[in-house]
Amino acid sequence: MNKPLDSGAIKSGLFNYAVRTWHPLLIIDEVSVNRGFADIFVLKQNMQSIEIEIKVSLSDLTCNELKKHKYNMEFWKRNPRYEHITNYFYFTVPNNLKDKSLAFINDNIPFAGLITCININSLRVVKRAKKLHDRNMTTEKFMEYQSIQARKYAWIKSTQMGLKL
Repeated sequence: MNKPLDSGAIKSGLFNYAVRTWHPLLIIDEVSVNRGFADIFVLKQNMQSIEIEIKVSLSDLTCNELKKHKYNMEFWKRNPRYEHITNYFYFTVPNNLKDKSLAFINDNIPFAGLITCININSLRVVKRAKKLHDRNMTTEKFMEYQSIQARKYAWIKSTQMGLKL
C-alpha cells in the first residue's frame, strides 16, 4: 500500500517538476509573496512568475483559501499600491483529491491552475492557470528574491555542516 503524500514529498516533487518544465532562474520555498506566503515561488527565464500552494487535504484547500486576499482579484483592482507580482497561480494536491479540488477551484478561484501529484516523480497539470497580468518581475525585486534564495541555501548548508551563522 502506498504511503499518503505529505507536503514535504509534494514540495520535493514540485522542485524537480519546475526545473524540468520551466527551466527557472530561481525557485524559493516558503517566501513572502503578494501579502502572503507561497509554498513555492518560481521565476522563469522570461521574468514571469508562478506561485504554487500545496494542499494535502480537501479541507485545507476549501476552508482556508477563500479567506485569503491574495486570491481575490477585486482586492488587487481596488488596491493598486500593492504589487501583485505573480503571473500564474497553481494549487498542487495529491492525485486522489483531483476531482473535488478541480470542482472547488473552477467554482471559487477560476484563474488558478491545478497540478496533481501521483508520487514525487510524477506530477501532472490538470488545469492550466490563467495569466493574471503581463508585467515582468523588476530587476530590483529579482535581486531581492535572489538574495532570499542565497540566504536560505547558506542556512541549510551551514546547518548540515553543524555551523552557526
